[in-house]
Amino acid sequence: MTGGNGNPTILYYHRVVEEWEPTLELAVSVEAFEAQVAYLTDRWRVVSLDEVEAHWRKGAPLPPRSVAITFDDGYQDNYGCAFPILKRYGVPAAIFLTTAHVGTGKTFWWDRATLLYQKASAARRLKDVIRGYGAVDAPTAEAWVKQLQGWSEAKRAAVLDDLEALTGPIDGEALPKSLSWEQIREMAAYGLSMGSHTRTHRDLTRLDPEELEREVRGSKEDIETHLGRAVRFFSYPFGRWDHGVRAMMAKAGYALAFGGLDAVPSPYSLPRRKVKEGHTWGFGRQFSPTLFEAEISGLLDRIFLRSWR
Repeated sequence: MTGGNGNPTILYYHRVVEEWEPTLELAVSVEAFEAQVAYLTDRWRVVSLDEVEAHWRKGAPLPPRSVAITFDDGYQDNYGCAFPILKRYGVPAAIFLTTAHVGTGKTFWWDRATLLYQKASAARRLKDVIRGYGAVDAPTAEAWVKQLQGWSEAKRAAVLDDLEALTGPIDGEALPKSLSWEQIREMAAYGLSMGSHTRTHRDLTRLDPEELEREVRGSKEDIETHLGRAVRFFSYPFGRWDHGVRAMMAKAGYALAFGGLDAVPSPYSLPRRKVKEGHTWGFGRQFSPTLFEAEISGLLDRIFLRSWR
């Protein structure tokens, strides 16, 4: 929250879905998202990234308990499920777009990996493939995706191809889609901010300077071409950056760049809190203001850290 340092809390989501299940680690349900937005509008002050920029770049003060809402990747359900709720409560938000996916029908590798994990696990064939790649057993789809994240792009693609060959083709309709430019233009016209999340969602710390510039500057140009307005905000894929990546932010003309919770607060490494379905509900699946407040305010982080000292 805007506590002793006066900086706003930045929340980030990926997907908002009608029917949530535990395998949808990147998603919250429509029911949870509306409960969270209702609480934020009542108990916090939801601010735009323009206001966050003015705070960091010009020293403009923000009210206590200021919070910003952001989304990564640019999933189509941001338009179908989240946008109506944002409009109903009249709150600003920002969406960070992976521009090579917009309007193309392409899917993200982790969504494919999750579905293949489920199919291979159900057929008891997962271990048959992954051990040949030196992988360790993954007890959950989330653990499997985190393991794949550390692999090279070529190795990751190979194991996923082998899993699909073993379990059969994936139903394309089962994989989530990205936004279209038409949907993005409608949301931008309403007032939502559109930022960059690269062109293809690669780990920027693994790229050579030419590839890095194509991802960072290219995605900015893609959005500016389609929307006819400047793009000033960036979100690091996987929350990963280094000094070379930060330097590229300035070179490409971004004003702010956002990471994960471990980022050191500065204009090109602003920390954000990931919001999950489980941050919402108390006993009997009733919205728990106490639990949600403890999560977004960082109280549970402090309790956790104390317990390990």
